[in-house]
Amino acid sequence: MATAQEAVAEFGRLAQVAGSVAPLEDCYRPDLVPTDDECRAEQSERIQHLVEAGVDLLLIETMNSNREAVIAARLATITGWPTWVSFVCDREGRILSGESVAVAAGMLMPLGVNALGVNCGPAHTLAKPLGELRAICGPDFPLFAYGNIGYADEAQGWINTDAVDPDSYLHYAETWKVGHLGNASIPTTSAEDGIPVGVAVFGKDVWFSEQKVYKRRLGFLTPKSSKMRVVKIDSAGKRTLLGLD
Repeated sequence: MATAQEAVAEFGRLAQVAGSVAPLEDCYRPDLVPTDDECRAEQSERIQHLVEAGVDLLLIETMNSNREAVIAARLATITGWPTWVSFVCDREGRILSGESVAVAAGMLMPLGVNALGVNCGPAHTLAKPLGELRAICGPDFPLFAYGNIGYADEAQGWINTDAVDPDSYLHYAETWKVGHLGNASIPTTSAEDGIPVGVAVFGKDVWFSEQKVYKRRLGFLTPKSSKMRVVKIDSAGKRTLLGLD
């Protein structure tokens, strides 16, 4: 948290730091979701720690069931902090638990969440659940998305799709019709120096978690109306401004 706040202060632009609230168990295993009581106890502790750390918003992400998402969202919204909720879906557009994102939206919006989204699925599969969310949430409710460049495979571990190419990723992202874009790709090393790359983007509508990009590709998802800064954090903690648009 301190590192994120220092980066925001260093570049002097308005930016928000999101505190991640992930599933208690494997995000791709909805069958492992703990009991309601366990979810309440552990997620409450996580959320309180993030609030005390000074995050600007609570990002309940990669949720694989309505049950845990609703429990976490209820705990988050009662803090008064802005709360975003995002689901991981299968290739048919359903939450991994088999539930509909439209049903999830109907349960979450009355709690006062500020945005809904889909993340950590292959980029080419996100349009369908996002379309369902848009239909139920209306044209003005904030939606966000950040997809993977591939998918997990039991035999090979990880298989890249064509979304590994920035132009292909952008092609898919243009079908999402959301206001906030990102990339949830697995971290990699820089082609130039072999240093693990942590990429943070500060701007109006775009933010990235650890992202598989090279310096020459930075900014490929930036909407024309946005401004962004890209910072590389090397293994020694040194921050270098890589891009400014």
